[in-house]
Amino acid sequence: MKGAILYTMFSGLGDFIVMYNAKKMAESSLGMRVFIAHRRNPYIYNLDTRARRDYFNIYSPLQLLSLKKVLTLDVSGERFGIQQAPGSIQGYTFLNFMRKIDAIDYIVDFNLINADIRTPPRGEYILEIHRNQLKTLFKREISFSPELPFKPEPVDLPDGDPLIAINPLSGRAGCNTYTWPYYKWKDLLSDLIEIEKEARFLLILKGERGKVYRELEKAFPERLSVYSQLTLGQLTYILEKCDLFLTVNSGPAHMAHFLGKKTVILSGPTLGLWNPSGPHIRVVRDEGARFPPSEQCRRAPGVPSVCNICTKDVFGAITDLLGKRSLAEL
Repeated sequence: MKGAILYTMFSGLGDFIVMYNAKKMAESSLGMRVFIAHRRNPYIYNLDTRARRDYFNIYSPLQLLSLKKVLTLDVSGERFGIQQAPGSIQGYTFLNFMRKIDAIDYIVDFNLINADIRTPPRGEYILEIHRNQLKTLFKREISFSPELPFKPEPVDLPDGDPLIAINPLSGRAGCNTYTWPYYKWKDLLSDLIEIEKEARFLLILKGERGKVYRELEKAFPERLSVYSQLTLGQLTYILEKCDLFLTVNSGPAHMAHFLGKKTVILSGPTLGLWNPSGPHIRVVRDEGARFPPSEQCRRAPGVPSVCNICTKDVFGAITDLLGKRSLAEL
């Protein structure tokens, strides 16, 4: 099929993983060229040089000009501009600009009434929603075989079985609504260590150690191994090897989902579509919040917050996921 899709993409790790797969899904099922306009997403540099050519930083005038040229000179057929769910007025403004300069023909959107083509947001997880969007738009089945865009890089892991990996911080670590306090992690780990006598616990972080890491490392020196400043390849390797993953809602949650790992996600203001779903996933929310999720990175009365989640609810999600009280029994 001739034509092209121009996807927009935000700047986070989860955004990159999801839209990498949305691109792959559209190309393999539709035979169209697929490009991605991103907002300084640093994770594209994990791709090889050839693959990187389809990604354009919209804040770079030169890359924006290159995107205009490739869409107008190298593509024959209809060109669709599609926002990354849930969409935004900024994304629509960008696509409207691309239409004004004749780089695309149609704007496709889930939310905005003034989009050229609207598709219903069917599905729970963001990638499922995009799959159904393509199915609706092009009236054909869309095959899907998810993969991570990172190659595993071996890391020395501690002896012990099973391995339980913990990702306590989101990229929005400065926001209380996305952070579970270290003392709650400490209480949870105390209970798990008591049950999982032979388990080894891995505390993982892409950046530097913070307070939560120092406190937990000090509390469990014999059972907890800390891995900081990980590359994405090293993080992929650790997630491949772990038997259970405990995390706030962040990029590694999507990675574990694509690897089919048993995962418990602590989710605060995050919209439901950003939480992977399946029999291997349990999502724990702030059930006491008065308002629904809104993606607002601020602490305000009534807004769902990770910090309000109870330890017993997380522990209950773990036991519900495992079906037994010990990973060693599985």
